[in-house]
Amino acid sequence: MISFPQPPDVWLGAGSVTVSATGGGSGNPVVFTSASPGVCTTSGPDGATVTLVAVGTCTLSANQAGNANYGAAAQVQRSFQVTQGAQVISFPQPPDVSLGAGSVTVSATGGGSGNPVVF
Repeated sequence: MISFPQPPDVWLGAGSVTVSATGGGSGNPVVFTSASPGVCTTSGPDGATVTLVAVGTCTLSANQAGNANYGAAAQVQRSFQVTQGAQVISFPQPPDVSLGAGSVTVSATGGGSGNPVVF
């Protein structure tokens, strides 16, 4: 029997996450594969490194082979969301001005997307 805890949702910008699980009596490693390679892929020892590819639902399959004394464990699947990051705009309070002062220039800085802040 495979015990595979539910992975938390993760931000795409994290790049990758590591998953783990424990298996049954065969002593063979639990091996992870991605059932959604357009969103996440697996690599590294036993596929435990999950590379985030796109926003969406990442579904992972955990498998453990059997041996002479134990059959293969039943596959366990877990899914989590790969999400977009949140952006924060820093927009200082403009000063009070009189009506006759003409135009006022304002500025702001944005989050991590690199897109300009548009007024």
